[in-house]
Order: sequence, then C-alpha cells, then structure tokens
Amino acid sequence: AVAHGGGDGGGGDRGGGARSVDRRVVRGPARFIPTADEWCHEFSWSGVPKDGSKTTVQPNANKFKKLSVIPTSMYHNVSEVRTNDDTLITVKLMLFFQLDSIEKMLACTNDPIADFVNAASADVIAFCSGLNYENFLTLTGELNKLETFSQLTTRAHMIGYTISKVVFRGFQAGEKLQAMHDEAIQERTRLRLLEETQEQQQRAEDMKLEGERRRAKMQACAMMLPCGFVRVWWACLPMFALCNRASCVREQRNFAPTCVSDRE
Repeated sequence: AVAHGGGDGGGGDRGGGARSVDRRVVRGPARFIPTADEWCHEFSWSGVPKDGSKTTVQPNANKFKKLSVIPTSMYHNVSEVRTNDDTLITVKLMLFFQLDSIEKMLACTNDPIADFVNAASADVIAFCSGLNYENFLTLTGELNKLETFSQLTTRAHMIGYTISKVVFRGFQAGEKLQAMHDEAIQERTRLRLLEETQEQQQRAEDMKLEGERRRAKMQACAMMLPCGFVRVWWACLPMFALCNRASCVREQRNFAPTCVSDRE
C-alpha cells in the first residue's frame, strides 16, 4: 500500500506557506492502519471491463488500493493493423511483466497498463507496416521475440517495470480475407497430397518396370545358355563316355581290395 500523510513545510499554514505531503510505501504482508493525517493512495488503471472480453482494455476500469508486485500477465489484441498491401489484421498478444521499482512507477506514470498497451500497439504497427500479407505469414515468429518490441521494453524500464516475455497468440483477418486464406490453405494442402501420391505411384511404376527388365534379361540368358551347352555336350559326348568308362575301371581296380578287407 502507498500512504500519503500531511506535514508542515516552510512554516506551515500560519505563515501562508505550502503544506507538504509525505509518501511512504508499506510492504506486506502486514496489517496497516493509517494515522489521522494519512490516507491510502487509490490506483485507477486501465483494465478489463466487467461486461467485456479479457482482451479489451478500458480506462479506469481497475481501481484498487493494494498494489501487487508479483509477476503477472495480460491479454492484448492490436486491432486494425494495416500491412503495406492494405490488408487489415488483428494481432493477438500476451504480455508478461513484473514491477521492479514502486517509487519509479509512482513518479513516472499514472497508468502503466495503458503505457503497455500503447507501446505494444506501436511496435506491432511498425512491424506490420513494412511487410505485405504473405511476408507477415512467414515472419509471425518474430512477434515472439522481445527485440521486436523495443518501444514496449524501453517504456517499461522507464516506469519501473520489466517485460519478461511477449507471446504471439495468432492473428485474425477480415471475414472475406480469412475465407480466401482458408481456401488457399486447403488448395495447397490438396496439391501437396496429390503430388506426394503421384510420386509414390511413379516410384511403384519404376520398381515394376525395373523388375520386368531384370526378369526379361534373365529369361534371355536362360534361352541362350542351354543351346550352347547342348552343342558342346553333344560334340564331347564320346569323350565323356570314354573318360567315364576308364575312370570306373580304375576305381574298381584301386578300391576292390579295400572293399574285400572291409567285408572281412
């Protein structure tokens, strides 16, 4: 909590001097009861309206007296962002931030949420203004980097905050453009699947033709080899017969005693 208290400055009210106001920060957890001359500071920041969406921010919608210093996050949609080919889109972001210096925040801003919204919107507009719609689709990953949000990080540092992360949650185009984009995606997907199917069919046809070619080659070799072999075998048949007869006679002469001894 932030408490303000009255004090005399320059002689007090008797001499007509201005009365000073002291400010002190009470850190919790603690039970705080202001004194008779103190009052609690009431914060009035931009926030989510009670009857609105979580991605919309309304000025003075969040009023409180206890300041949270833990890391927190907020949704933010940057609507009607125009690319350099006059395409209107809505960029969806999520900002993660943490309060580092309460004194700097109190001295430099009355509404840090509004500062974050304005700075993030300026960075997104600057990013999209140099791209056409097709280039934006390929470079959406850059919106997840803190380097893209230089104005946001600089402003946060000036008011005592730290932006830890920015998450790109997607985008939304107009209804007609979104319908055309969806049709283009479906057509590209259909063509890619058709190309893959044709490639598989071509590979299967190539394998079939290669198998038929090898089979035809083997059949041609099988038809040529038996003819040559028959000619050679028919010409050499008498020689083979004589050789076989002579070998049989020699085998009988050489192995006959052995066979007799074996029987005995």
